[in-house]
Amino acid sequence: MDPTTPTTAAERALFAAAHAGEECDLRTARERTDQGWAPTAADAADWGEDRVVRADFLRHLLVDQQLVVHLTGARIDGNLDLSGQHLALSLPGCVLTGAAGFDKVTFTGTAWFGGATFTGVAGFNEATFTGDAKFNEATFTGDAMFGGATFTGTAGFNEATFTGIAWFGEATFTGDAWFGEATFTGTAWFGEATFTGDAWFDEVTFTRRAKFGGATFTGIAWFGEATFTGKAEFDEATFTGKAEFDEATFEQLDWSGTWWSTSRVSTTGLAAKRFVLDRVVFESPVRLDVKADAVSARGLRAAQRLHLVVAAAAMDLTDADLAAGSLIEAAPVTASDPPSVRRASISSLRRAHVAGVTLSGLAVRECTFAAVDGLDGLVITGTDVLASNRDHTRRGSARGRRWWRADRRVIRDELDARTPAPTGQPEPAEPLSLRDVSATYRALRKALEDNKDEPGAADFYYGEMEMRRLAAPSWSVERWLLTAYWLVSGYGLRAWRALATLLVVIAVAGWCFTNSAWVRPSPAGTTPVLDPDSRVWPWAFAAQETVALFRPAGTIGVTLVGAGVAVDLAVRILGPALLALAVLAIRNRTKR
Repeated sequence: MDPTTPTTAAERALFAAAHAGEECDLRTARERTDQGWAPTAADAADWGEDRVVRADFLRHLLVDQQLVVHLTGARIDGNLDLSGQHLALSLPGCVLTGAAGFDKVTFTGTAWFGGATFTGVAGFNEATFTGDAKFNEATFTGDAMFGGATFTGTAGFNEATFTGIAWFGEATFTGDAWFGEATFTGTAWFGEATFTGDAWFDEVTFTRRAKFGGATFTGIAWFGEATFTGKAEFDEATFTGKAEFDEATFEQLDWSGTWWSTSRVSTTGLAAKRFVLDRVVFESPVRLDVKADAVSARGLRAAQRLHLVVAAAAMDLTDADLAAGSLIEAAPVTASDPPSVRRASISSLRRAHVAGVTLSGLAVRECTFAAVDGLDGLVITGTDVLASNRDHTRRGSARGRRWWRADRRVIRDELDARTPAPTGQPEPAEPLSLRDVSATYRALRKALEDNKDEPGAADFYYGEMEMRRLAAPSWSVERWLLTAYWLVSGYGLRAWRALATLLVVIAVAGWCFTNSAWVRPSPAGTTPVLDPDSRVWPWAFAAQETVALFRPAGTIGVTLVGAGVAVDLAVRILGPALLALAVLAIRNRTKR
């Protein structure tokens, strides 16, 4: 059959219209009045010869006769291969039953494919659209290949449906790109695409993987209310214009390595099961609102103030570099939230730079602070954000808790350093030393002191001293001194220990004063406050000596000799010191 000869009524109508420079509209009157009309392959299967055009005949008009073709409402049978041609073609509302080959085609003028259905592979690789490209409400049943395509004008894919692979890798959109309410059932690939104009992906649905890795967004990047059921990858993408992700939902959102030179970023209502911000660079002040189960921000760098509001997520900020003035806060958990909603937390700040950074309301019970830079400038605010008792956060059961151990706030580093890895599990790749934990406590103590949080600073002072004591060699002077300091007063923070030690001192000194070789009667004429002949005198005298600074001269009624003088001197020194430690500990306790 000669492809150059029209054989159907539709082909004859198209031949006449093309030679007259007119549009060939094969729709019925009813279809023309229906604004939302878009045929399906099933609809086209019932069309007769008055609406059927052979692919070879269409190619003859376009290539051999170089005619402008604008065909509406036709079924195009066969494979249409127009690769490498310069065409003026529009096929709105048409159904292409075979493969459509438009690779390296240059479309002059506006290319209309709105409402068209491509049942086979639609190849537009490296095609160039010199005018607008309109694919609104088009349906791609097979793969849609636009790799390396260039859209000089507006690219319209609003409400388009992509059932197979949608490949826009390395495509260039010079004008605005509209994908509003489009549906991508297969993989959507926009890797290394360039959007010079605005990119509108509002209310779009991605059922499987969506790849925007290495893409460049110069204008507005709008993903408001978009739904990503599969993995959404924006790794290494660049954003220089406004970026809108309000109310977008993701299974897994990957922003790793993205570069942002704009402060116009909006993520209000953004929700994801996992949000990856590894190696992200923010060059301008920015605020992010995120609701996620997990947020990984390893190596994130904020050159200016970053305000991150996180709901429910466990965050990893290992190696992050945050500008002074940055604020990371937990979104409030309200009574209306389901029980599964938990407070946002931070799992690691290892090697992060946090000088001048504020953590507000975030739980840091499980946070590792090892090798943090600027830790003494970190501000931690909020109630119940640290573990209040180390036994509550030990690995395994809380069995063996000592009733006499007072609660104190501890950090995860101490637990990891003091608790060996469970049997059968490998040791941590970066084990913590007790000296390192002591330095961490010291920096945190200074930070809390600067913020007038004296109770918290006291707890961290206790932790600092405890780590120093345990880190010192067993027979060193430092170990013995710190052990004595811990034993008698809990580093000046445990009142009951100081008072108990004072009672022991009084008891021992009283026993020493029962030795007549060390205690002799005073010369006649003195009137002691206590009767030296009383059985309780030695212990009453020892108790009196603990506050000897208030004793009038010559009122002890005895003369101390030999070791008695040394015992008395020790009591008079230790007594006020222990009382002072007890008072200081009580003061710290009442401020909690």
